Amino acid sequence: MSTSTDVVTIGRVLRPFGVHGDVHVESLSDVPDRFECLTSVTLLMPTGESLETEVLRARKVNRFYVVRFSAFSSPEEATKFRGALIQIQQKSVPPLPDTQYYQFELIGLEVHDETGRVLGKIEEVISRPHQHLFVVRNEVHELLIPVVHPIIRHVDVQAGTITVAPFEQWGIPHAM
Repeated sequence: MSTSTDVVTIGRVLRPFGVHGDVHVESLSDVPDRFECLTSVTLLMPTGESLETEVLRARKVNRFYVVRFSAFSSPEEATKFRGALIQIQQKSVPPLPDTQYYQFELIGLEVHDETGRVLGKIEEVISRPHQHLFVVRNEVHELLIPVVHPIIRHVDVQAGTITVAPFEQWGIPHAM
């Protein structure tokens, strides 16, 4: 069984499709052709149970995918997996160019400003059409940090840190 630190969630099972146990899948990945190239995945049920299964077929239909897994062959069996998360091993995630990061690499990194003041840890990345936001929390505050070059100064995934400009340079009212 995989732990949450060695898997990446790439999709969610929505509902059965057709009579052979295919399912509609919502992609939670922005990697092109992610589902078409899959051979095996882990389905993580809302109950916490997990099931490893082969991917027999996947095709894009509008905004979603229709996927056939070896784990079930009827709509009745597929219904039991509604809401399941589709996960793959981190080691099978393709590398990104320098200065680009997967969200799972950023979650948990400590954020501090250039003066050395620790602001908290990244707990979530919110994706907006024109910009991403880091949700940074400490014992007292929650801070939303725009992911833009003048604010984000340095990301060091290996060291587990992100350096940001001091608040005074953000161009927005002082938050903390």
